[in-house]
Amino acid sequence: MLWVVFLHTTANSRNLRWYADLASMIREYNECIPNLNTSTVPPKCNGQHRPLIRHSLLLKAILTVQPLKGRLYMKWNEQFNINREPSYEDIKQYIGEGEPIWSELLSNIENAYQVQPKMSYSKCSAQPGWNLKYRKSGKSLCTLYPMEGFFIGLVVVGAKEVEQVEMELGTFTPYVQELYGKTSFSCGGRWLMIEVKDKSVINDIQSLIAIRVKPKR
Repeated sequence: MLWVVFLHTTANSRNLRWYADLASMIREYNECIPNLNTSTVPPKCNGQHRPLIRHSLLLKAILTVQPLKGRLYMKWNEQFNINREPSYEDIKQYIGEGEPIWSELLSNIENAYQVQPKMSYSKCSAQPGWNLKYRKSGKSLCTLYPMEGFFIGLVVVGAKEVEQVEMELGTFTPYVQELYGKTSFSCGGRWLMIEVKDKSVINDIQSLIAIRVKPKR
């Protein structure tokens, strides 16, 4: 496993250069990041973004260490800020190995409800960045947030849906059952932020959506 440095600074297109520049500065300012073995840092990063960290930024940056599979990690909202809307292909590439599950869920929702998603930017600190929202007849179906290797599906269980959801809760995966129990009722419902890392969770999301809005037959 390789260790790379994640800097809490937002790089723009003019600041993108080879990762070797960062590795060189890490060696020069090694006292800023104790316990980092720079010999494990690759001389180049094959990822899309290669931030150039100038001396002034390096001294001001807040540094943390993240274990990743050989490439520099940038958060979703840093790769695509409010002024740079991602394409659907960008989303698929970012999700990576979770893309087949993502595409299957989108297809199922669109076929069942005859709707198309709307790209939206969230400034919420809990889950910032671009996401996809599905609505039907003015009612929210779900919101989908791209993540590294998977995605999050937000489904709100409102006061009107609680009784039916709890009647069917035993048919859901243990993960969603536990998440439901841990999620407090606030702002008119239980806001379930469901991490979708395997196909079984798709059925739970579709069932929750169907309780909110019945699909077309």
